[in-house]
Amino acid sequence: MTEDQEAEPIRPSQTNTLMFKQLVPINATRHAKTRVREVKDFHFASEFHSAVVMVHEFPRAAAIYPLVFIEDPHKDSFMPVALLGLE
Repeated sequence: MTEDQEAEPIRPSQTNTLMFKQLVPINATRHAKTRVREVKDFHFASEFHSAVVMVHEFPRAAAIYPLVFIEDPHKDSFMPVALLGLE
C-alpha cells in the first residue's frame, strides 16, 4: 500500500474494544495538520473495562493488571488485553 492509498479503517467490532472509534494508519499527507490534544482528566476512559496490549507491554502491564486473551471468532485469532475493571 502506498502513502496515497486509503487504508480500510478498523472498526471496534473487529477488535473487541470500544476505546477506538476508527483506527487508520497514519498518513503524512492526510494527517499533516493533526495534533495531539492535552488530556485534562481520564473521564473518557471511565467506561472501558479492557485495553489492548502489545507483546512488548506485557511485563509492565502484567505487574498491575490481569492480562487475558479475547477470541475473535471471525479471524480465528486471539487479542491480548489488560483487564481494567469488572463492572
